[in-house]
Amino acid sequence: MVSFLIHRPVAVLMSTLAVCILGAVVALVLPVSLMPEVDIPEISVHLRYPNSPAREIEQLATTPLRRELLQLAHLDQIESESRDGHALIRLKFDFGTHIDYAFLEVNEQIDAAMGRLPRDMPRPHIIKASATDLPVFYLNVSFRHPVDESKLLELSEFADALLRKRIEQLESVAMVDMTGLYAPEIRILPNMELMKSLGISQERLQQVLRQNNLNLGNLRIREGQYEYHIRFASFLRSPKDIGQVYLQHQGRLLQLKDLATISYGARQQQGLYLADGRPAIGMAIIKQADARMQDMKQDVEEVVRTFEQDYPDLLFTPSQDQSQLLDAALKNLGQALLLGGLLAFVVMFFFLGDFRSPWLVGLSIPVSLLVCLLCFWLLGISVNVISLSGLILGVGLMIDNSIIVIDNIVQHRQRGLDLSPACTAGTNEVIRPLISSALTTSAVFLPLVFLSGISGALFFDQAMAITIGLGASLLVSVSLLPTLYRLLYVRQGKKAGPTSSPLRLLSYERLYERSIRWVFQHRGLILAAFLLLMPLGAGLLYLLPLQRFPHIGHPDRILHIHWNEPLHLDENRSRVQALLTHLGAGLRQSNSRIGAQQFVLNKAHELSTAEAQIYLLAESETALMSMLDTAQSWQQQHYPRARFRAEVPPNLFEQLFANELPPLVAEISMLEENRLPELAQIQAVIARLRQVLGLPLAPLPSREYLSVQLLPERLAQYEVEHEQLFQRLKAAFNAWKMEEINSGYQLIPVVMQGGQQQVEAVIARTTVPNVRGEAIPVSALIRLRYKEDYQQLQAGKTGPYVPLAVDTDPQQAQWLMPRMRELIQAESGLSVHFSGSIFANRRLLLELGVVMGLALLLLYFILAAQFESLLQPLVVLLEVPMDLGGAALLLWLGGSSLNLMAMIGMVVMSGIIINDSILKIDTINRLRREGRPLMQAIHLGGQRRLKPIIMTSLTTILAALPLLFGHDLGSSLQRPLALALIGGMLLGTLVSVYFIPLAYAFLYRKQQTGGRQFVA
Repeated sequence: MVSFLIHRPVAVLMSTLAVCILGAVVALVLPVSLMPEVDIPEISVHLRYPNSPAREIEQLATTPLRRELLQLAHLDQIESESRDGHALIRLKFDFGTHIDYAFLEVNEQIDAAMGRLPRDMPRPHIIKASATDLPVFYLNVSFRHPVDESKLLELSEFADALLRKRIEQLESVAMVDMTGLYAPEIRILPNMELMKSLGISQERLQQVLRQNNLNLGNLRIREGQYEYHIRFASFLRSPKDIGQVYLQHQGRLLQLKDLATISYGARQQQGLYLADGRPAIGMAIIKQADARMQDMKQDVEEVVRTFEQDYPDLLFTPSQDQSQLLDAALKNLGQALLLGGLLAFVVMFFFLGDFRSPWLVGLSIPVSLLVCLLCFWLLGISVNVISLSGLILGVGLMIDNSIIVIDNIVQHRQRGLDLSPACTAGTNEVIRPLISSALTTSAVFLPLVFLSGISGALFFDQAMAITIGLGASLLVSVSLLPTLYRLLYVRQGKKAGPTSSPLRLLSYERLYERSIRWVFQHRGLILAAFLLLMPLGAGLLYLLPLQRFPHIGHPDRILHIHWNEPLHLDENRSRVQALLTHLGAGLRQSNSRIGAQQFVLNKAHELSTAEAQIYLLAESETALMSMLDTAQSWQQQHYPRARFRAEVPPNLFEQLFANELPPLVAEISMLEENRLPELAQIQAVIARLRQVLGLPLAPLPSREYLSVQLLPERLAQYEVEHEQLFQRLKAAFNAWKMEEINSGYQLIPVVMQGGQQQVEAVIARTTVPNVRGEAIPVSALIRLRYKEDYQQLQAGKTGPYVPLAVDTDPQQAQWLMPRMRELIQAESGLSVHFSGSIFANRRLLLELGVVMGLALLLLYFILAAQFESLLQPLVVLLEVPMDLGGAALLLWLGGSSLNLMAMIGMVVMSGIIINDSILKIDTINRLRREGRPLMQAIHLGGQRRLKPIIMTSLTTILAALPLLFGHDLGSSLQRPLALALIGGMLLGTLVSVYFIPLAYAFLYRKQQTGGRQFVA
């Protein structure tokens, strides 16, 4: 085939040009996304029951729903968390479950359970998780200057009616999720003294409102040959309309405005959103799955510029831009292409002493990349962070294939072959080992697809990108490169001239000859030293700390605040604003989420009115750490009961792979009862664990609440109805919604207010009429008690439990668990079950072990087929654990952890080094088939493969070096990958050069003939 292609240069060049043009066109239309479109097998159910305590929601709603949802097919985990006013149920299904069908089944189960839920409770909100539902960035909209409540209401209506719709009209935008919206209400503050003197009750006002707020619908009447539609509609549209409502009392005609003050204002908020300390609207911008990221950003930026020109009083501020990760990946791909081509040019020039051959390697990289993009389009794969990482890793392998083919052609020419036969023989000679190399590398990556959960689905794009890249590189290397090489050197003559390599001054070939002689003279010692690398590498890997992702220097943090007091939302906001003011001018940007948020696609639990989350962006990480210390000192000084916790804002990977569990969690439950232990009992357990084991356990989240106990005997004695008393208390505490009016485009509640007063004062002054119209003091009918209870109630498949989080390491956890179990179960009726990220990491390591075992098995099968031997593949496979020792050593010296990026670097390093060893053994086998003695074949094969091994190792190591010294996001993310790659390549090169010949000679030592060991 090669001989046919090199003599058809026009056909080869035109075919290549056609494919490149198609690839360039596809590059312009291929979807560019942050993440691949993957179904995440998770569904969250959000329950809202305003003004209800956590225990009531747990008993009346969460528990019945959890029991109903346990019947779902393919359900893996179910976790619920009930708080005051809301609850969250998380459902995790077995991976591979059709999430759309599961979503329908969840809706059916909830519909079936609605009859057992409180009647006044709204239907739960169900959210289906998706990788493409993650916001690309946030857009904050606020006024430039302080404004009153009415302006914030106008901004909310304007943002919802115009800004959201204008952005959602963009073809590249799928949805705009919003929070911080203010909703309107009409407030009626009755003149109680006047109404009491006139004998008019609050219930009478409600009755009059309902009578005047009728909507009878439409009627259709016929009059002769005509037909008319008659519409009956309410005329109550505004506070003015309500004030003009008439009521007749004792012969007098009165209007509501004479009896009460009627105003228009913002509804009582459950949560607030602040941008840089000012009230704002937060917009989460979500991209269409098939849209290009850059197009979406440009479209939104253009719309925002229009908004800024049309509405100069408003401030539009982007925040938390997740597309930086994609930008970093694109930048890394460009750097890999540029550095790879440049370094390949320099290395090949120094080794071959030729300016023309390196250009062929540089040309093969963009051609292979365009072929990859064309295959992406044909297979429906988008350009995303995952697939780009596969292309970045594949660039080094593309360069290696090109170097090997060109170097082998040059060697055949130097051995006396003419140009065309050298191109044919040099390419044909390496086709089989190159195919085996591509298959072995694919065999290492493809098993990652079998990881459980979302990990396997996401790695599909990476595995496919690497496999496609290897296939494209192999195709270009064996078809285009020999054709172009022949065209470039056809005028030089039949024979290759002597190379004038600058590296001849180093005499690396003579150095290799002397060193390999010494190695074979001390073969026992050298073999033992190489084999010792395996346990040393395993020990270093064991010492490395485990992380999912490497530490990345961030100048931003999310500060989680729990004041640990039953705060009102206004007090929470005042404290947050005071904290932001105290942090000073070094703060570039802040976004504060106070209380419950309005995001529709919010999968996390809602914040209570005593909680806040603040996004802090500083000038640098150093300034940020100083700012966090300042915040901690401020908290200790002013609010010692509060709890502050700072975390790095999760990037897209961390949001998808999020493991929110602490290292170890003790789940305490009742042994024989399906209820939570008493709070005092758990607090006693915590105190005992602190005292005996010295565990720094955080205080259990709890809250104080006011219990209003009705006195039935008093209600019966004074003839007061329960509903009458309840409505009077709601009105006294500004919680009585009397009616809803239709303003034309929305329903506005009408609320009876009683003014802001202390609880005891309200109870002491409030009266309620009995059945005879007599005013009975409320204080005579109820009893007030202050109690303490759990702030949040959690439950799983087995029922409710109390979680105690312990920050520990895996070794200490083994010692702690039996002692904690003994102390907890010593308390009467308690049981404990342990969970946490330690167990999840164990499962992950076990899966990785199975995957790597499968990969090694596939490698063995491929190599056995390539070498036609059952023993030779073992020589190659022994190299992998040795090389891992070098990777682990450099990770340890570089202060890195064992994380996902480091593991990928180890896999790539193993693929490159294995490729060199495959080619070396294949060369030795070929020489032996030609009749060469064993040691001569080993020596000659080592000489022929020395140059390409050094060249591929140098290009890979030098291309990875800039990642160690960069400070951008991409360099920080890939620094562990570079450390693992460089460390493994440095040691792996020595293993390929020295260990492989030693192991091969040991394997066939019985076939060794006498005489000299090496023949020049």
